[in-house]
Order: sequence, then C-alpha cells, then structure tokens
Amino acid sequence: MPHAIISKTWYHLQNLCRSNIWEPEHLKGDVFAAGLLKLKIPETRNYQKCKIVYWLKPDPGWVKLNTDGASKGNPGLARAGSIVKDYEGKVIFAFYEPIGFTNNMVAKMHDVLRGLDIYLEKGFSKVWLELDALHIIHLISRQVRGAWYIQNMLQHIQIYLKQMEVKISHIFREGNQAADYFANQALEIDEISIINHDQLRGRITGIVKMDRLSLPYFRFS
Repeated sequence: MPHAIISKTWYHLQNLCRSNIWEPEHLKGDVFAAGLLKLKIPETRNYQKCKIVYWLKPDPGWVKLNTDGASKGNPGLARAGSIVKDYEGKVIFAFYEPIGFTNNMVAKMHDVLRGLDIYLEKGFSKVWLELDALHIIHLISRQVRGAWYIQNMLQHIQIYLKQMEVKISHIFREGNQAADYFANQALEIDEISIINHDQLRGRITGIVKMDRLSLPYFRFS
C-alpha cells in the first residue's frame, strides 16, 4: 500500500513537471527533495539552492575555537559567545559576554580577541579559529590596519596569533550554531561567564551531538 501511494504521487509530480504548471515560488526551497525524486525541473528557473554545511573536528593535538558576536540594531546592544572543542568534538569550555553598545564588527572582533585571550590563559598552543564573518577573517589573515575603532583589537589579536600555531577558516552560520547560542545567552547577564564541560551538561545537547557526529546542517540560498 505505501509503495502504491508513493508511486502515484511520483507519477502525479512528473505530470506537473511535464505540463509546466509549476512556478519557482511553488517549490519554496524543496529543489533538493525534487532532485532526489529525479523530477525534471527547467534549468532556466531561479530556484533556491541547498548547500550541506558540516562542522569539522580538529586534528589530534588541536582544539577548535568557534566564535560569534552580534549587535542588536547594528549599532545596538552587543554580545559575544564562543565554544572550544577537542579533536573528538567534546566541549572543553565556552564563554559568553555582554559588550555594551557597539556595532557588529566590533562585537565579532571583540569575541575573537577574548576567545584567544582565554585560550592562551588555559595553556593551549594549537588552535583552529573558525567564524562566520569573512570580513573579520580577511582583516586578521591579511594583517591590515582596519578602521580606527578596531585597530587596537586587531593589533592584540595579531600579537596573540604569533604566540601559537593557528589555522583560520570560515563557516556558514548554520554550522556555527553553538557559538551563536552562547552569544544570545549574553543578553541575560551583566558580565562575562566562562563555563567548563561539566557545567554544560543538558545545554545545547542537540547542536553538540550533531557536531560530534559530523551530521550536516542545510543552508538555502
């Protein structure tokens, strides 16, 4: 019985394709599913594309620092949050912090600086720094001066980076959900909060489990 229903549905969808009844807005992001059903969709139409995003584990001996900062209103009340995991995907520690009134760039830059500061304080020497802001990565990687209001933070970040072995990469926001979670938690506190693995039990369990198992997130564009 289920096979008959699936077969009839697929046949009906094929007829819709052949008759050109479908319009781009009808799919609403389901092009990925249509492809799995091998439905022939005209190439000329502008559909949403689906990209699979993975959070990748660092190599043994390395830890991975995912950061996120944001300003509500840009400029507005800003916050920062980061999470550090080992080569098995286990959480080592995380932190979140309210920053005050500023813009998105300062919030993200502040988060990177604070994360590296705590990282060095805890005695780590190899870090994979990952964030969802390409413009921040370009500023850090190319060692440029940047706008006057972030120059001091940039200089301190570059000093920290010289004290460790580092890799820097970009990840889409869908794969950076754990850091985003902690950044949002900062809205409820007045000062920085650093929490270790034991204190994280029962929080963001689903996100951490997906990362540890390297399960995919889906990004539509």
